Amino acid sequence: MTKSIYDQITASGTSGTDFKQRVVETFSGGLLDTDRWRENDIAGSCTRGISDIADGGYKLIAPATGYARGTIDFDQTATDVGKVRQFNSDGSVSIFVTSHTKGGSTGARVVCGLITGTDYYGNGTSRSAVVTTDTTTKYMHSNGSAGANETDLTITPDGAFHSYKIVNTGTTNSCSVDGVLSGNGYVATSTNVPTSSKMQPNFEVYVGNAGSAGTAQGNIRYMECYNT
Repeated sequence: MTKSIYDQITASGTSGTDFKQRVVETFSGGLLDTDRWRENDIAGSCTRGISDIADGGYKLIAPATGYARGTIDFDQTATDVGKVRQFNSDGSVSIFVTSHTKGGSTGARVVCGLITGTDYYGNGTSRSAVVTTDTTTKYMHSNGSAGANETDLTITPDGAFHSYKIVNTGTTNSCSVDGVLSGNGYVATSTNVPTSSKMQPNFEVYVGNAGSAGTAQGNIRYMECYNT
């Protein structure tokens, strides 16, 4: 967590004259900061808003009515005009605390990290994100031209909040869960990682199985992204 205004405007390890792009969001208060975040339903109609439970953060729920996906991101419009992509795919860090609750639906995913497009699954989208389903948690990485790779973090989703950290270097990217730096909950890969593109924060809930039997809910209570 940040401890000072200086920490809020500078990335860790930089000097006072070397300011980096950085965002810190705690998803607290009564409303989402829509001067920063755009709420978007790519398909279907999702339920969303600040959670009314202690430390619940922001909730995003895909309904049990078939294909649905909802996001929050930095996009100000649905076109190229006004897009905000402030983070380097080959030199950035994203840290976030999220949870995923599966309510009986199959094909349900919760995704969080940095992407170039408007949703994590879009064609030509570079991605560096964590994907959680009912059975697996994976690090998704793609340069946008060769599809998406998913590297298993070898941990079992449990519906609780967990802290994730992704380090993007453009050569070998890493993803860690709850501070683990080796073994289960940690991966490092140089396969199909994003390079030389601008990225934005993204949090998404997705149900892809038409006629699914339940909802999928994701909660996010902290996100920090900065360029290195």
